[in-house]
Amino acid sequence: MPVRIAQLFVRASSLDALAEALSPALERHGRPPEGPGLTFIVLLDGPWATLVLERIDYELAQRLSEQVPGEVVALDLDGSRLFFQSRRFTRGQAGPLDTEPLGRDVEAVAWDLLGELSVPEALRLLPLAAIETIEAGQQGALPALSVELRSGNFKMWAVGALPPGRAAEAPVEPDVLLVSAAGEARALEIRRLPAVPATAQLAEALVTVEEAQAQRIARNLAASVDDERIPRPAFAYETLHSARLEPLLQAARARRPWMQQLLKASPLSHAGFTAKCRASIERSCGTRVSRAHALRLELESGPRVPLGAAYASYLKSLDEVTSIRSVVDELQTRLLQGPVPLGRRAAALAGLLPVVAGPTLAKGRAAAEIAGNLRAALVHDDGGRILPIRLADLAAIELDLDEAFQHAVDNLDARTLAAPEGLTWFDLEHGRVVVSDFDDPSGAARLLTPQGRAMILQILNADACLAAAPTRDTLLACEGDDPDAVAWLREEAQRRFEEGPFPVLPDLLRLTEEGLDPVAGEDLATSGE
Repeated sequence: MPVRIAQLFVRASSLDALAEALSPALERHGRPPEGPGLTFIVLLDGPWATLVLERIDYELAQRLSEQVPGEVVALDLDGSRLFFQSRRFTRGQAGPLDTEPLGRDVEAVAWDLLGELSVPEALRLLPLAAIETIEAGQQGALPALSVELRSGNFKMWAVGALPPGRAAEAPVEPDVLLVSAAGEARALEIRRLPAVPATAQLAEALVTVEEAQAQRIARNLAASVDDERIPRPAFAYETLHSARLEPLLQAARARRPWMQQLLKASPLSHAGFTAKCRASIERSCGTRVSRAHALRLELESGPRVPLGAAYASYLKSLDEVTSIRSVVDELQTRLLQGPVPLGRRAAALAGLLPVVAGPTLAKGRAAAEIAGNLRAALVHDDGGRILPIRLADLAAIELDLDEAFQHAVDNLDARTLAAPEGLTWFDLEHGRVVVSDFDDPSGAARLLTPQGRAMILQILNADACLAAAPTRDTLLACEGDDPDAVAWLREEAQRRFEEGPFPVLPDLLRLTEEGLDPVAGEDLATSGE
């Protein structure tokens, strides 16, 4: 839904230093004892901190600016009213109140303002209700303070904060998702405008905002829906002059080619665009696609087909045929060029990754035994193709097997830390289950690295668990104390092994931070006792 934001921003050397500055500001706050209280969260990320409030409090901003050497910047934003104003405070002095005129993309204006200040994206445009607080010091959480001011007294205590994820643009989310009787879905945003005259200039400004926000809604929803198409972005206005404004809006939309395309058909989702590209590649190039993940395809022969740039281009034009044709043409050119050599040592090391493998591998492959029938092999992944590594390839760059695996594990840990959301989990009746969802060929190989194993055990809050790597890309893990959990894991591992792609082993393993051990059938039978 259109964001409602009340935030103060200030530079801080540490959370303790900010708490010291905030205490006298709260003591001097003039909120009457019988009035409503004040509850907010303070988050720190690098040199910037933000106070996330339920409603804007310029007095608190002014009091805080008396205690800190730099500026305090206050933002008051209501996307549903297209309202945004900001104010800066320096050493207790209030600057002018800057208010955006009606008809501006206020979320983008506020986002860009914070970008000019170098405020980290994780702190920008945060509704208080969207921030989850957990115990202080937990991995992945930002250091934070929870603050309550009641009847002239305040309490302040340390917590960890999990703000909502932020992409590199202003957040936007529709008010409601509607589905018509005919099955067509709409992502509807409702604007509540002040009683201003309905003019062609206002309609043109509003449609400019519609187009920018419709594109952001499409990017936001594209990755989160499994259907071929996303709900079509739509906008409605509640204002005194709605009846006069609507035909002016329709005329303004008719002058914009992108909006006209949007009215004809809902945009393809990531899943829809990927599926259409896959079908076109297999039809036109005569090659089989082994795996489709997000906006990337992997061909049976090894080449990878990244679709991110093509999808971004598609969203700008909504021209399916041209965008998909460009993907096929580029791939056909690559296939005609033939295989690309491994390259120099530095490039080779940068792309090394481990993958899980079964007991049978082609002779000469760079591989090592791990646990039971599970083996680890090396591949090279540069984003454009996945190439199996042979022992001869390592010899060509003067690298022994142990050193190569250490580089591969380090590379994989770096990728995991860069995108920890690839390790996901869900809760079943018998406990929590961890699965992997990564854009590289080492989804299951997170079992092989100390970092990956530690993250899995932390998610499960356990010292040991049961795990499986039924395919190259599938990692499954759950606590092994419940017979139902063990039965589920065994059945799910077998199913995924049979369905593929890239089947490895359906065997179950016991995972600890130190490593992996095979689990015998009799151990499974008694694991719940």
